[in-house]
Amino acid sequence: MMNDIFEGVYERLDKLTDTVYPFSFGKQLRQSVMEVQGFNERFLNAAFRYLMKDCTEAEIFVLTNEEGKRNILNDLCMMIRN
Repeated sequence: MMNDIFEGVYERLDKLTDTVYPFSFGKQLRQSVMEVQGFNERFLNAAFRYLMKDCTEAEIFVLTNEEGKRNILNDLCMMIRN
């Protein structure tokens, strides 16, 4: 009986986590994008919007080092201009 109750609670917590995650990840991604030096704010906003549409690229961006972030943004700059 108690196991069923705890299982139901865990399922609901998982659903809540899935609901909240996009917002917290979006904040983390925006902070990661906006703190990269060498790009203007307008471009960084465009890069953020682009990365929000591609979850895999966004995760790679957040997890990479500073040089990798600059490389990704340079690649995005080339894509956005073309």
